[in-house]
Amino acid sequence: MHHRSQELPPRGAARRGFLRAIPAALAVLPAARWLSRCVSLAEAAIPQQHPTPQQVLDEGPAGASWRIAMVSPDEPGEPLVIRGTVFAADGKTPLPGARLYVYHTDAKGLYRQDQDFGKPARIRGWMKTDSQGQYEFRTIKPAPYPGRTIPAHIHPTADAPGYPARWLDDYWFDGDPYLKKEDVAADAGLGTFSRIVKLTRGTDGVFRGVRDIRLR
Repeated sequence: MHHRSQELPPRGAARRGFLRAIPAALAVLPAARWLSRCVSLAEAAIPQQHPTPQQVLDEGPAGASWRIAMVSPDEPGEPLVIRGTVFAADGKTPLPGARLYVYHTDAKGLYRQDQDFGKPARIRGWMKTDSQGQYEFRTIKPAPYPGRTIPAHIHPTADAPGYPARWLDDYWFDGDPYLKKEDVAADAGLGTFSRIVKLTRGTDGVFRGVRDIRLR
């Protein structure tokens, strides 16, 4: 029984087939580059691993004061002093020894000049409430993010004996043009427990406000 040997294409046929395939291969290159770029952008958009509230608080000094200055006197911006009391869930019992960490943008709306979001904000500080549950920090009034419509804000984190570490609602400021009407309405009647801090400017040019915190 004879086996038919495998027939090879005539000389030149393989070369012509290869040449015909080149345009098709080149046509998919832009799509491949586009897909590669999309993957790179998607990977870049994945949030970096951020520390937990407990880790953030543990990073602070063990002997933190209840009153701190977060910036030097020559820091650009409008001077600001925020004070308040940290209360238990009933909103009446002060919590001595509560830890509070805050950070915010500078007068240009930036957390850092190098805009490296993998590093902590430049303006930040830790406090531990006094025997009356009080805290106070001196800083500058933060600016909103450049080109965004998010209200200027301060990020807080806190814990206390019997209360686990947690992120808290941001500090906002009364009169901010980017505040949403529904947020203003939601905080109406909360007094000093409101997220929206009312500021008054003293004769010394310093803005001052009060925000009390209820841990739950």
